[in-house]
Amino acid sequence: KTGRKPGLMLKKPDGEIGLTQWGIDLLDRISPYADILDTAYASHDHSDSVKAQRIKIQDSKQTPSARLLQQLREQRLNFHDYSLKQSQQHRDHLLATPLSAARQNALEDIVAQSFTEQTRLEQSDTEDFSAYVARYEAALAPF
Repeated sequence: KTGRKPGLMLKKPDGEIGLTQWGIDLLDRISPYADILDTAYASHDHSDSVKAQRIKIQDSKQTPSARLLQQLREQRLNFHDYSLKQSQQHRDHLLATPLSAARQNALEDIVAQSFTEQTRLEQSDTEDFSAYVARYEAALAPF
């Protein structure tokens, strides 16, 4: 709720710390692991990701929330209308890029397997719904 508040202080078990400083501290601790992963995968992806997050910590205007707020202001949209517009753009993109036949077939196979497994589970069920609800409620009773 107040993550964008300048000078925000957060509580830690050993006292308070500024949001920016805590973020820097965390990234300093994460960075060696990113380097290890980069070495293991012969890439710079992990350390680049840590660097990208460091930029956001040092300049809050680079955060996703700040960029979203800027777009809302520029487009003069409320969040509802912005979300609807984004959904329509995603829909249009997905409709414009149909699945390949191989991907379509793979997904249809997954659906068929899912229905087969559902049928198997339903047929192996020996408990009627009322008994299930009673058992479920009894399990919640101590809480």
